[in-house]
Amino acid sequence: MKRIFVIRHGETNWNREGRFQGHLDIPLNETGREQAAATAQAIAQSAPKVLLMTSPLMRARDTAGAIASATSEDLHFDGQWRERGYGVQEGSTFREWQARDPQGYALYKTNDPDYTPSGGETGRAFYERSVAAFAALAAIEGDAACVVTHGGVVSALYRWAQGMPLASPRTWEVPNCGINEFVFEQGAWRIVRFADVAHLRDLLDDVTV
Repeated sequence: MKRIFVIRHGETNWNREGRFQGHLDIPLNETGREQAAATAQAIAQSAPKVLLMTSPLMRARDTAGAIASATSEDLHFDGQWRERGYGVQEGSTFREWQARDPQGYALYKTNDPDYTPSGGETGRAFYERSVAAFAALAAIEGDAACVVTHGGVVSALYRWAQGMPLASPRTWEVPNCGINEFVFEQGAWRIVRFADVAHLRDLLDDVTV
């Protein structure tokens, strides 16, 4: 059996404001740092010896750094785990995007997999990148791995594991520092827990999804 823990980074001020971060390097806020510390202890208890991978963006890197300190594991960086690129819409709120480009926003909201925000990635290319990153991590030797990444990546992997079409509506939330555990058994991957925030119970009032 192999286990892979997929963690969304801790909260940022832009998460609170509902802004698209994409490839921009936005730091954790105070709540995000507290979430990272609590998640680090949870991972250290669940898998004290774990291959630790992260997106190189600051919000993921600093969350992963807390896990590295708690587990005494080396931290490995891979740009394949970055968030989807939203191009010119990075920094926008939903309302700002809709006002600036209503047609593009409508395509985004309907999950059109081939829509590209100017300067960004299509949903299809992003999905394929996310799944390829997971496959590469799964191929590395070892019983357990942990990757700190972004909400869009977590959603892409949820769709993949559940066999859902790219254009199907998103009906789930991806909380900051929620633990998502994938297990390989009997020749197939399955999700054993998703959006688990039990380790954040003392911070739940501040969790942003």
